[in-house]
Amino acid sequence: MFALVLAALLLTADKEPALDPSKVPDTQKAEIAKELLEKIKDSLKKLEKSTKESRANKDAIKLNCVSDKMNQAKGLQAVAETSEKTLKEALANKDKEVIAHEFDKLAMAGQKVTQLKAESNTCIGELNVYAGDTVLIVEFEGKEGEDPTALVYVVPFLPRPVQVSPYQ
Repeated sequence: MFALVLAALLLTADKEPALDPSKVPDTQKAEIAKELLEKIKDSLKKLEKSTKESRANKDAIKLNCVSDKMNQAKGLQAVAETSEKTLKEALANKDKEVIAHEFDKLAMAGQKVTQLKAESNTCIGELNVYAGDTVLIVEFEGKEGEDPTALVYVVPFLPRPVQVSPYQ
């Protein structure tokens, strides 16, 4: 339960207000697209740093978790870079539909990478979970010298069925 609350707090703590593409004028979309791409690259650098730290600590569980987030972020970065190039071409041609579509893709990629970065902060590794050797204490409530693993068969008492017919 605590982990879910912590994850929710981390996801919302790093989130910025959602970018509404319809309210951004076309003249500013190129600048905002460049800023979004820089944020994606910064997030990817932080994910790479976390991956290196996990590898150095030999923490396989955290390494797998962070590597998964980093691979997803790399794919989104490729999508964002392609969208930025297409957005610049569309701005030069003044194609409103393509501008809106490519800017939407960039905004979604930026939000998803920010979410992935927050999720990577919640990756719990093996070192954080290990609490020591497990000790098992077995108590036997029976007679001394009795085998606790012996099978005991109990024959259940089954009463005779009720007569349903006056004839026998």
